[in-house]
Amino acid sequence: MLSDDTSAQAGAYWGGKTALSKQTTLLGVTVTTWALAGRYGMHVAVPHVYFSVIFCVLPLAWLLKTLRRVRRKGSGLCLHCGYDLRASRDRCPECGTAIS
Repeated sequence: MLSDDTSAQAGAYWGGKTALSKQTTLLGVTVTTWALAGRYGMHVAVPHVYFSVIFCVLPLAWLLKTLRRVRRKGSGLCLHCGYDLRASRDRCPECGTAIS
């Protein structure tokens, strides 16, 4: 859900001046922009679960690829396409990959 506070509202009271701020939230990510005495800033808050998902996808993909390769090598299958290589000598008849 998108919630947008379009009217600038008085925010915190800093050093005798009131900051005006605007806050927008989309999918749990909150963006707050503020203005105070001619200065502007932005604060972005992102839930930790987003970083967990992002940084777990690549290691998980690598692990799955490695496990699949180990399983194929132990079973006598082509590492590239998974074709049964028990009757082949030097190349995979399916994809042409050299047998190592």
